[in-house]
Amino acid sequence: TFFHLRHCTGKVVLGVWYQEMYSVQVWVGSSRVPESEAMPTVTSEYGRNHYVMNTRRIWFTLQCDSALSLEVHQLPTVKVAVRLEIDVNNFYEAEQDAFVSGLALLLGIDSTRIKIVDIQPGSAIVTFEIVSEDIPPNNGTNASTTLVSVELTHVADQVTAIFNNTGNYSGVNFSYLTDVLGVPVSADSLVGVTVPQPLGVPVIAAGGCNTTLLNSCTSPAHGRCMADPERCQCKWGWWGPDCGQYYC
Repeated sequence: TFFHLRHCTGKVVLGVWYQEMYSVQVWVGSSRVPESEAMPTVTSEYGRNHYVMNTRRIWFTLQCDSALSLEVHQLPTVKVAVRLEIDVNNFYEAEQDAFVSGLALLLGIDSTRIKIVDIQPGSAIVTFEIVSEDIPPNNGTNASTTLVSVELTHVADQVTAIFNNTGNYSGVNFSYLTDVLGVPVSADSLVGVTVPQPLGVPVIAAGGCNTTLLNSCTSPAHGRCMADPERCQCKWGWWGPDCGQYYC
């Protein structure tokens, strides 16, 4: 999403609400602006931002008539749920960091890409997200590219292999995983892995947009019909041949 204020002076603070909980990044020109722990104000530097997760709203400072536009990127994520034999309070206080850093080590990725988003106390099911790598602005293209989808699919396959002892991790036993992750891991720990669809990427289907299959790209429109060949170009968050399915 692009923001560029014109015909004004000074700065303003803008808040944008998202229907679903996303991982987001703010870029000014070609430079990423790290999230601030404090709310931005009209005296903050251009691009200062703060994301309030529970309200799903990001706040950022905009500079009027700047030569550089501000972009907010919603990053696709892999969602993973695992059942762990843990004390929830102790996990938050002492084990969470070790779990995240250990998993990042096994996956070969930066630990900042892994975020714990939910813990169900009764069954001790821990849900975490693995966000895509940084996607710098590129001539206005959507952050959800085929390259991102491929990388996240690979990460999802790795997570599945780790907890199922398959593939490259077939020789890794659960005792070793328990030591690395800092929490007990067993054969039935993995509950599920959700891989994001390639959001915003055209889905081609024969027959044209007005067929039953494409349903005019769904009404209310979740996409637009593209020519040669006719296909639906889905809006952000929607996917499927007729853009009728929502990724969350």
